[in-house]
Amino acid sequence: MHRYINVIDNEPSTVIAYALSSLAYGAKLTELFTTHYAPVFAELGETASAATTSSGTRGEERAARGELSTPQIDALLASRRTDHYEQRFADEFFEAKCVMYYPVQFHALRTQYVSEMDQFLMSLSRCRGWKTSGGKSNASFAKTLDDRLVLKGISKSELDSFLGLGPEYFSFVSNFLFGKNDERENDSSGASPSTLCMLILGVFQIEVTLLKRRRERFRQTFIVMENLFYDAPEISARFDLKGSERSRFVTPSPEAKDQVLQDDNFKEFLSRYPLYVGESDLALLSSSVVADSRFLARCKVMDYSLLLGIDYSTATMYCGVIDYIRQYTWDKQVESIIKSSGLMGGGGKAPTVVMPEQYKDRFRAAMRTYFTLVPDKHSTFV
Repeated sequence: MHRYINVIDNEPSTVIAYALSSLAYGAKLTELFTTHYAPVFAELGETASAATTSSGTRGEERAARGELSTPQIDALLASRRTDHYEQRFADEFFEAKCVMYYPVQFHALRTQYVSEMDQFLMSLSRCRGWKTSGGKSNASFAKTLDDRLVLKGISKSELDSFLGLGPEYFSFVSNFLFGKNDERENDSSGASPSTLCMLILGVFQIEVTLLKRRRERFRQTFIVMENLFYDAPEISARFDLKGSERSRFVTPSPEAKDQVLQDDNFKEFLSRYPLYVGESDLALLSSSVVADSRFLARCKVMDYSLLLGIDYSTATMYCGVIDYIRQYTWDKQVESIIKSSGLMGGGGKAPTVVMPEQYKDRFRAAMRTYFTLVPDKHSTFV
């Protein structure tokens, strides 16, 4: 794959694509499968190198290429190991570093979830900066040129949070990839297990240095995830919904492309255009909100949002939970205490950042009020 991928110093996804397609990455996975992760295969009654193809290719090499069985993927996602892998490469113009966090677990996740790995790599082979409108995080974003994937820059505290909750995240993802229902709580909707969380497909720390100037081009940690609105070009309205009533209004701007509005804007929108959702769809939405918020509260995560897009032309609604890696650490506790005191205004309304259990309850309550049930062909009447 290297002959297809060029590293471009202001396009971070190209560094990721180059690293993931390299022989060194495949060799590292093979090494990890035959050493640290050998017990995972042993518990399945096999070894990573036991099976061979007709050409004699060893099992761990096939696994490194993504040829993993469903039991192997499930077992790797359930592993509690926290290996990270750093790869460096350079030419006469620059040197680059790519740190891959949880490389084995993300490899297993992508093997199961990404239908075409070559397409995934080619998507990452080009990207452009993406300036979002309406958010308050000041995070840096990029989108691949084909719009399939989004790269979001995260802070050190967010990276530390994810590194701590990583094993729980992969276990949670495994539950839904393989139809388990550990997170369904006391839900009686009958809906199939699902998740609204936009799956994180990799976490990478990128560093590029220009050699002639000995100047660092950039250093940033990114999460890679799917673009919720890929292949949905007619999105007419976008909302970031947290369920909070404090400082959740954005002044709409006709000039702002793809502007994302917030909860108070959404309530104003609903007063004119109620969102009617069929019973079966609402049951699936509700059960997913319950499962996702329960998992996130257990991981002490708060400040997540439901990203919602509406396509008027097809009467279609797209939604996914985003920004779910920030834990309720001491700095967030201090922020919550100060804002709750009223010293920073707020009109007596609770701050957006609250304790995870409180955030979960508020988020669920808001989602119940935002969508209006209408009977559909699956409805039953007594």
